[in-house]
Amino acid sequence: MKPLFAGALAVAFAATAIPAIVGSPPAVALSQNLAAPSSADEAAIAVIINSVATFADQGDFDSIAVFYADEIQVDYTSLWGDDVQTHTPASLMTAWASVLPGFEQTYHNIFNVQVELADDLAVATADVIADHYLEAGFWQVSGQYEYRFIKQANQWKITHMTFNLADEAGDRTLIDRALENAALSR
Repeated sequence: MKPLFAGALAVAFAATAIPAIVGSPPAVALSQNLAAPSSADEAAIAVIINSVATFADQGDFDSIAVFYADEIQVDYTSLWGDDVQTHTPASLMTAWASVLPGFEQTYHNIFNVQVELADDLAVATADVIADHYLEAGFWQVSGQYEYRFIKQANQWKITHMTFNLADEAGDRTLIDRALENAALSR
């Protein structure tokens, strides 16, 4: 009796649910959700922006360095105060390597990348939610990155990078423990 009931129940569900699912439009039309870059240059810049975040989360700082020009203006004043800093790719990677590996995990979720091109120069923005995990602690910042690029030898390079903080949640003091952890692991 149980198999007959289960079979009848499955048929009844399929008869009512499947036409409703199949006939339903998607919750978000793909054209609304996936704004593709309109040129190869825009796509290349979007790849760089996403790659920096992914490689930073993986601690692969050597792979990140190639995306930067010989001199970079880095502005985290909305997050830390301080001043805008000038870095070489090596000094920026050293700075990041002094803290990011001290977290158990980071995740920089990059989305809504927008690119404006003008010959061999470009400006781009990307929204970000950056999650930082350490032991039972959690720290999250969200905001928008602003980038400036220059095309050198047919490669786009970041010359300026600004983070504009929009929101923060969790325990900011985790950064101090991450700095300590990273120093111990070197």
